[in-house]
Amino acid sequence: GWLLVADRDDVQAAVDRPERQIMTMLPTAGGLLLGTANNATVLRLHPDYAAEGVYTSQAHDGGARCRWGSVQVEGIPAPDTLLAVDTRSGNTPEPDDTWSDWEAALDTDADGKIASPGARYLQYRIRFRRGKVPATPVVESVALTYLPLNRPPRIKAFAVDGGGRFRGR
Repeated sequence: GWLLVADRDDVQAAVDRPERQIMTMLPTAGGLLLGTANNATVLRLHPDYAAEGVYTSQAHDGGARCRWGSVQVEGIPAPDTLLAVDTRSGNTPEPDDTWSDWEAALDTDADGKIASPGARYLQYRIRFRRGKVPATPVVESVALTYLPLNRPPRIKAFAVDGGGRFRGR
């Protein structure tokens, strides 16, 4: 489950855990303690930024085999930090051993072009790393471009006029 932290109009995701129910919260000098159910766990959220973090998306379905184009990230950069995006692709809805390896798509040396091979599904991961400054970049949106390959034609309407000719759309 997601724990969202709100400060007036600003809502931020603070933690994504497999436990689905946060039952209790206790603020302490060393951070926020969370008591969860399903699985019962006690977690501590530290007030400091982590040195590294990774967000992995769900598998995105192109609807058919696709040629993947590029990934664009909108957000707020932070000085002395790293934000990198990697992608991988496959033809099963859940990533497995048949999927391609992770390929860099966006970092200090990459331009956003997706190097993962053509496939029906694509997954991305965002890697965050902070430097000496206690800050982190903020990601507001991620956009993927792609081109589905060789879809069969689809007839939307079909009519025959009195002269034996047909019109189609």
